[in-house]
Amino acid sequence: MAAPTPRLALTSDGDLDLSTGQLRIETDPVKNIVGKTRKVLLLCQGEWFLAAADGVPWVQEILAKKNPDLRIVQNILVDAIRRVPEVGSVENVKLTFDRPSRTCTFSASLRTTEGAIPVTQPLAIP
Repeated sequence: MAAPTPRLALTSDGDLDLSTGQLRIETDPVKNIVGKTRKVLLLCQGEWFLAAADGVPWVQEILAKKNPDLRIVQNILVDAIRRVPEVGSVENVKLTFDRPSRTCTFSASLRTTEGAIPVTQPLAIP
């Protein structure tokens, strides 16, 4: 597992944090790992042309299925998170799906270079 690298600070929505009027570097290693994990979960595979293999295959493997198997979706999300360099393992994974609102909530405990980190990410499905 690699040591966390500093990155630009983000808001809870994943946007750049410009609350101080300028870009800010996030130096807290736990926040950096959580931010990277959230970025991976929200990035559609193929969305970024410089790294077409990064992200989750939302369209290819999940949204293309009429009734996706939540165990398969969970495995896809865990595999994507494991590609974050600071993450050693993903434990206590829970994926809940609310059909009427078409939203998922992913929660897990990550074993990282900084110890165990809980992560909960709501995932809106268009």
